Amino acid sequence: MFDSKFNWDSNSEGDGNSGLKFYNIFEDIGNLSKIEKELELLYRPFTCLMDANCRFNLCEICLLITDSRYEPGCHPSVSIKTTFPMARVKVYEGGKMLSSALTADAARNAIFSVIQMVQALNIKAEVHTLTHNIVNASFCMPFKVDLEMLAELHGEQVSYNINKRPFLTYSIEGTEMRFVVFASGYVMVLHSSKHSETRAAIAGFLPILSDFKDGYLTEEEQKSLVFGDITYKLLWERKLEDDKDGLLLYD
Repeated sequence: MFDSKFNWDSNSEGDGNSGLKFYNIFEDIGNLSKIEKELELLYRPFTCLMDANCRFNLCEICLLITDSRYEPGCHPSVSIKTTFPMARVKVYEGGKMLSSALTADAARNAIFSVIQMVQALNIKAEVHTLTHNIVNASFCMPFKVDLEMLAELHGEQVSYNINKRPFLTYSIEGTEMRFVVFASGYVMVLHSSKHSETRAAIAGFLPILSDFKDGYLTEEEQKSLVFGDITYKLLWERKLEDDKDGLLLYD
């Protein structure tokens, strides 16, 4: 439920400039946390997953690498804190490493840093596969979005095939970033490299979305978007993370 103190409707009475409330939305520092809450804005940590193509002795790694922690009763991995860059890397017995950081570069560099630490212990670890998360943030507009009209008026930036996927992909010119937009108003931000870049992209995209308001979700529509114990939001985020070739976005 959106807070009644926020007048999100760009065409409401008392607002002489259509879409005004969606311009420079993050510049009001005093209301920043409130605005992010209203948009249900959630940032994801930047992660990298590597298969080192070997098996690790977790007790040995914990003993020999500083700033590491191993609690086998709580988690099946050694957690290593790196300082340059600032990140945390989890090492699993089966050869997997998972890094988490505040930027994509930090996540990638941290995992290679830990690989070098492990190799210095004469453990034959090597980079077999390396992947990273592509969904970096999500938010929800307080209204439905007319995808067909958005695709028609922004055709150069949009990829849309309603027969294959229930969303459109909006590309940001000059960057690798993409928005995945659902008719419900739910939006995912893809291929960002840091949170400041994500926020700037969202700030630029909100005024565009506000021009394609298409009513509000009914209670019945909200219920139809839940599949058992999983919502369509989580379902499609998982599908996009598994879709390394980008077929869901552009096919």
